[in-house]
Amino acid sequence: MLCKRYQIEVARFFRFRPRLTYVAYVFVAVLFLCVLSRWLSAESRKPRPGVPCKPRKNIVFIKTHKCASSSVQNVILRYARRNNLTVVLPILSDTHYLSRLLPFNRKMIAGAPWGHKEYNVFCHHAIFNEEEISAIMPKDTVYVSILREPTRLFESLYEYTNMNDFYNMTLAEYAIATRDAANYEILNRRAHGNMGRNQMLFDFGVNPFLFENKTEIQKAIVKIERKFDLIMIAEYFDQSIVLLKDLMCWDIDDVVSLKVNAREDRFKNSLTPETADLLRRWNMGDQMLYNTFVEKFKSKIAAYGLEEMEKDVQQLREKSKYWHNACIAEEVETKRLTRYHIWSNKVLGFVLKQGIQNQTCEDLARPEREFTKYMRQQQLMRALFTNDHKLEVPLPDLFNLNTNETKIILHVLRDMVKNKVQFLPVAVKGPVDITG
Repeated sequence: MLCKRYQIEVARFFRFRPRLTYVAYVFVAVLFLCVLSRWLSAESRKPRPGVPCKPRKNIVFIKTHKCASSSVQNVILRYARRNNLTVVLPILSDTHYLSRLLPFNRKMIAGAPWGHKEYNVFCHHAIFNEEEISAIMPKDTVYVSILREPTRLFESLYEYTNMNDFYNMTLAEYAIATRDAANYEILNRRAHGNMGRNQMLFDFGVNPFLFENKTEIQKAIVKIERKFDLIMIAEYFDQSIVLLKDLMCWDIDDVVSLKVNAREDRFKNSLTPETADLLRRWNMGDQMLYNTFVEKFKSKIAAYGLEEMEKDVQQLREKSKYWHNACIAEEVETKRLTRYHIWSNKVLGFVLKQGIQNQTCEDLARPEREFTKYMRQQQLMRALFTNDHKLEVPLPDLFNLNTNETKIILHVLRDMVKNKVQFLPVAVKGPVDITG
């Protein structure tokens, strides 16, 4: 706006005072002001090393399917556990979803034993509903999510969730079927009720009936732009984590991660150029979403500073390598895991080194469902007891719990007994000794 306004003034000046000397002066002044305004704008967005900031604790992470979101979730859950933050959790033990088929509604977590505490973290699978999520989160909450290139996402989704069984066709056959509008009714059906076309838009709460309407999709993208502080990109995962660290004012050790839910190579499929092009067209809405935020993401990296980003990414990789070497004995097929259960047999799991007793190692290797159960158990104990083991909830209130609340508590306590979890466990603290 500044540059445009001064350009207009130049035009007026030239029209009424055609003296070349003055025009030259004004022209140079306009160029100087334009360059200066852009430089100041870029500098104002750069992080300022050494300037203290206060770590943020309130965060909403919309967990998109097959976008490396489990690795991001692991980072957030670890931070929540270490800092005793209250997480919006699926209240029954048989799921790690907050909402799977319908947009999130606060009624879906009604009766949670920890519901009297203020929530800090929302990071489990849920169909985004801005109004309902905002209603349960503090006003200073940071909103983040992550996207992935749509054709690779769809290939991963199709394989991971066995969509070939649902549609009774291979991925290549599915792609070819998108050429014929007569197949649209079948192809638009969502496998398992929630998996399918334009998966990222679906996770963001966009109604599938709007998937053919570019105008409505663009409106949805604008709403996402306005609400979210950071949209990460899976293809730039390390850079994304650095930006998340900077946004939240967390430490580098807070954001180290392992590749959670990574597929075995034998379950990865290469796409022909024709198949990739057909899937890109079919997932047009996701492509629009992705293109928008890739450009915004690159702008954020430029504002952060390329040299600074390269340095911080290197530090992050070194830290992650350190923890991997310190904690992990090997990555194995899920059927070989004895400690944890992972839903899919197509991904790799982590086996901890023998004798490791370190909470960070435990958490880094903990699969999503197991971490959710663990957090549910810890959160219940914190909700019922104070730090000195006294009841925080008055005893009469425990007897007056409604049926749903009682059911939730019994589910959690059953899991704790089944898994032989100690009440109010003491975390093992301190760095890992990897010299032995």
